[in-house]
Amino acid sequence: MPKDYAEAVKWYRKAADQNHADAQFKLGGCYSTFDFAGADFEEGAKWYRRAAEQGHTQAQFAVGVNYYLPIGLSAGPDDAEAVKWFRKAAEKEYAPAQRELGDFYYAGRGVVRDYGEAVKWYSKAADQFDAPAQVGLGHCYYFGRGVTKDYVDAVNWYRKAAQQHHVDALFALGMCYYQGNGVTKDTEVAFTWLRRAAELGHKKAKEFLAAADAR
Repeated sequence: MPKDYAEAVKWYRKAADQNHADAQFKLGGCYSTFDFAGADFEEGAKWYRRAAEQGHTQAQFAVGVNYYLPIGLSAGPDDAEAVKWFRKAAEKEYAPAQRELGDFYYAGRGVVRDYGEAVKWYSKAADQFDAPAQVGLGHCYYFGRGVTKDYVDAVNWYRKAAQQHHVDALFALGMCYYQGNGVTKDTEVAFTWLRRAAELGHKKAKEFLAAADAR
């Protein structure tokens, strides 16, 4: 059948009004999509919250995102609230929430900066093949934050994310080959990874390649 958000909203609402958590989450999603002519981010945030308070994992993550950006909230961003909701979902092994929690600990947003905690949460998400978390973990190993500096381990995690076409991983892996950090220096391989990053719009990769061509 053709896509029809208005019809989906009608049926989700019938279940959501009976306190069905997954329907509330999906109703929040409908109101939070730009594709829906009746998009209402405040309404979406309301339904996400109702589902989250019933323990719906993805809704808890969505509420965290709403506080982080913020979306559908009249107040400004609240990093501490974002962390609270991300933690609820992260403790239920939801990889995107684990990665976000790692980001917040790495940056010291909403919590005291703690690289060890960042490594812990990045590792949990990275083991579930979350590419951004794999990049974050790679950075921790590359710079020795929360772990002993180890370029080989950094390359290992960058490669896992690069194989999922994560643009920052493609750039980082290319630079590791260019500098010979964690791998045997190989300019040809380096430029292969850097070109792939540039093709996906990575600004630094484009600048690096342009500078190299100008030499």
